[in-house]
Amino acid sequence: MAIQKDKNLVNFKKNHYFFYLIILLIIIYLILYCMFIKPQYKIHEFQSKEWITDLTNNMLLGVNDNKIFNKINRKCDFISFWYCYWFFQTKNYTAWILFNLKNKFSDELLLSAYIYDFNTDTKIVEKISLKFSNLKIIKENDILLIECGDNYKQEIDFKNNRSTIYIRTNQINMQFELDIDDYTTNQSSFLPRYQFLNNFINVEGASTSTPGDWMSDNPYIGKIRNGNINNDIIENGGNFWFDNFIGCNNNFLSPYMWFVVLNDDWMIYLLWFDVYEKRNDMGTTKPILIKNRKTNTFIYSGTSGIESRKTPFPINQINNMLVPFKMTYNSNKPLGVDKYDDYNVSFESSLININITSIKNKSTQVFKYNYYKNMDADRIKPDMNKWDQQYYKIISNIIYIEYINMVNVEIEYNGKKEQFIDRLIIDAMYPNDKTIPLEIS
Repeated sequence: MAIQKDKNLVNFKKNHYFFYLIILLIIIYLILYCMFIKPQYKIHEFQSKEWITDLTNNMLLGVNDNKIFNKINRKCDFISFWYCYWFFQTKNYTAWILFNLKNKFSDELLLSAYIYDFNTDTKIVEKISLKFSNLKIIKENDILLIECGDNYKQEIDFKNNRSTIYIRTNQINMQFELDIDDYTTNQSSFLPRYQFLNNFINVEGASTSTPGDWMSDNPYIGKIRNGNINNDIIENGGNFWFDNFIGCNNNFLSPYMWFVVLNDDWMIYLLWFDVYEKRNDMGTTKPILIKNRKTNTFIYSGTSGIESRKTPFPINQINNMLVPFKMTYNSNKPLGVDKYDDYNVSFESSLININITSIKNKSTQVFKYNYYKNMDADRIKPDMNKWDQQYYKIISNIIYIEYINMVNVEIEYNGKKEQFIDRLIIDAMYPNDKTIPLEIS
């Protein structure tokens, strides 16, 4: 009898220890969720202007001096991906600038400018090849300067929230003076509280297994003060978007789909990484920026999907279920067609609901090209090592495309509904040959 009582006591203690362990694990998870994962969708609350502008300074200045990346606790052995990207929404035009390094194997820096004229339903597209080694990024009297010969000149005055951009090609001259009203990023990896979290979730944005593969994307948006496009004076009051993306140590930008509405009242930025067929998979990275510009109020900023990358089952499923919003898009047309005009995009949450619906025939493909492929890399491909050959095969299969569309937008926010027709930027990358894998084995 005494032995049986001792066994019962031991079993009782074991059960209690197990119960307490479960409770402890739940408490630890809830602490991690509340401190790190839940704030992942509202990271604007942890960004000050001083922090984000200092980060942007370091990211840009580090291009000409890699030692500057030490200030942000990163090492860059080589830059494998880099761009400055703009779009401008004016009364008569939507205009774009894409200024990008072609690949890590080449010094080619391609300046692409393209304009859509709503009055004439026409577009102008031009690309000119420059050299990345001629790109000059310096700081003078608190003004950040980005220049490449006489073709690209950009100034950023973070203190006074001003910027200018001037580009010149054979067919296109554009110049704008701009007021910056927001610098918010949806990338959390450089926020102090997220530095150690990469052991549990993927906040670095790595695209390969290369040690030290990292990226950063730093935007700013605002209003157009004045400007001109091919000597056509641009009125005060349009809107613009700018972001600078850098990828180091083999990082590259993989397939994605980006929808953005930017007007006087709203910024709606919804992005899905990976191919269309995987858009709803658990772990698919989905960055967002949603702001009520009328009241200068950010509603969401951050990225979902990354919280399920490294965590073990079933925690990854719990994380996925606790995402406070649902975003979906469905399309009956493939990317690459002339008119991408059959899709629906939605965002559902307790704070705001958004529905974007395409309008038949209200779509124009304004730009399409092979983003990474060029003659320099093709020429040395036979001499590349096996890993680089596979890497180049993957990236040279990626097509970049951009559309300007008119869409129906419906928004439910703060108990009110609004509906309007507006321009939608669609910016995407997709694999030209779907049989080529997107990951290096």
